[in-house]
Amino acid sequence: MQETQYITGPNLARRLGLKPQTIRSWRLSGYGPPYIRLGDRISGRVLYRIADVEQWLAARVVESTAAERAKAAAANGANETGM
Repeated sequence: MQETQYITGPNLARRLGLKPQTIRSWRLSGYGPPYIRLGDRISGRVLYRIADVEQWLAARVVESTAAERAKAAAANGANETGM
């Protein structure tokens, strides 16, 4: 059985070439990869499972800007028709 690997917010930011504040902002807004909070308080330490981060990133792979726009347009059309 393989041991689960974790990464901290600052290390995730460094890995993605972002500022730690960006990772925190994503977390507060509900964007970004799932995370684990250690402790019962909002100030508890936050960790990210590397497998969750990789899955979250894989879901954001796009072939081109045109494909990305088409996907967004299709999603907007579905929202407008109530789907």
